[in-house]
Amino acid sequence: MSSHRRHVQRQKNQATYTFAAMEKMKNLAVMITIIALVTVGACYAAGPSARQILENAARVYDAVQDYVVDAKLRVESPNIHVPEASIRIFFKRPRKLHVESDRGFAILPRQGVVLDNPVREILKEATLSLAGTDQVEGVRCYVIRVSHKQFDRRVESTLWVDARRWLVLRMSANPEVGPSSEVSLWYTRVAGKYWLPSRTHTKLITPPLPGLDTNKNPTDAKPAVTVIDMRFSKYKVNTGISDKIFEGENGKK
Repeated sequence: MSSHRRHVQRQKNQATYTFAAMEKMKNLAVMITIIALVTVGACYAAGPSARQILENAARVYDAVQDYVVDAKLRVESPNIHVPEASIRIFFKRPRKLHVESDRGFAILPRQGVVLDNPVREILKEATLSLAGTDQVEGVRCYVIRVSHKQFDRRVESTLWVDARRWLVLRMSANPEVGPSSEVSLWYTRVAGKYWLPSRTHTKLITPPLPGLDTNKNPTDAKPAVTVIDMRFSKYKVNTGISDKIFEGENGKK
């Protein structure tokens, strides 16, 4: 074979090798792209973690530094009679509360009022797990299981968090000792940017105490259910409430 033919053949072999190498690199790039897309898709499908969900919810409450609101309070209890009342609530961080009532005094159930940032408190020490999703009045919610201590007692709670607005729409708590609770919340948007409850509906379920009624069979005893309904209106948010209003016997500093 002449040197010219050998040179031509060598060029053909190099071209074939280069083409094959390019095909391999192209196929490798396609495979990497597919793997990346599958990985990103899997992460997206998995969604946020329980902690991420509650961090998002906490940021919603972080925006509110103080508020004044009018409220209608209604309590139904088998043990005590609480007349329906109109109250005005003044709140300011951190943990400052003042309540005024048309009856001269006010009993404010803490379960029905958003004070400070309850979600931040949960994030501090609680054990969290994501239990899936659920519907609350047609709204898709993440369901978060929470285990934490309160007054040295273990409390198992569940939160339903709106998957779009990051609002807590429902809560339940089952402590080792004492009444369990179920709270439902509806919201209004104040000044176009602050989400605060327009209504809260709370059930306190107190287990029967043994030995209080010896005439009844203990197995016939039923838990006592107290219902607390609060409806809120005329919010004023982040107006810079003076600390003076929280001074005195009805205020907390």
